[in-house]
Formats: sequence, C-alpha cells, structure tokens
Amino acid sequence: MKIKQYIPTEQEEQELLVEWLEYKHIKFSALPLDTYTEHWAVRNKNKRIGVRPGVPDLMIVMPSKKLIFCEMKRSKGGRVSQFQKEWLKSLNDCKGVKAFVAEGFGGAKKIIETML
Repeated sequence: MKIKQYIPTEQEEQELLVEWLEYKHIKFSALPLDTYTEHWAVRNKNKRIGVRPGVPDLMIVMPSKKLIFCEMKRSKGGRVSQFQKEWLKSLNDCKGVKAFVAEGFGGAKKIIETML
C-alpha cells in the first residue's frame, strides 16, 4: 500500500516565505491581484481599476536595492500560466529587475539567498 505524501498548497508555501522574509527584515508586499471571481460586477470593477492576470505573487526589495518578483507555486505540481510567462518575461526585460517562479518555500528561499 502506497501512502500519499501531503504537498502544501501554494498559499501555505507563500505564508512560509512571508514569515521568513519578515524574519530577515526584507521589505516586500504580496500583490493581491487574483482575477478569479464568479461575480461579474467584481470582475468588471477589477478590470476597470487595472487588475491583470499573471502578475507575480510577491514584490521584494532586496537589501542590495534590487527589485525582484516571485511567482509562488507548490513544491510539486504547480503550473505557470501563459499570462504569468508573459509577465515574467516583461519584468525580466527591465533593467535591475529579476522575476522568477519558485517551487515552494524552499525554492524561493534558495533563489533569494543567492541574491543577498
């Protein structure tokens, strides 16, 4: 009998990263740009005020004054949408900006530590 291993959700992974960033005193903010809603009025309002699909989950200002964007995914099974791919490319085309996809908290922490 094979026992299924628990894989944390993307939100749980991001919560761990938030705790670690706070511990390290690194300035950051989540970008609450979730475009999914079943309510048409909210969907229309979000579109009018500029909410766009695919924007990365976190904006992080590194102590070295570099700006990075982190798109969080589960450690296993996460998928990058076409909108996310387009945003990552556009952000990486900007000077002094680094945008990446992180496979879970461990992946994000490892990438950020290489930039510290």
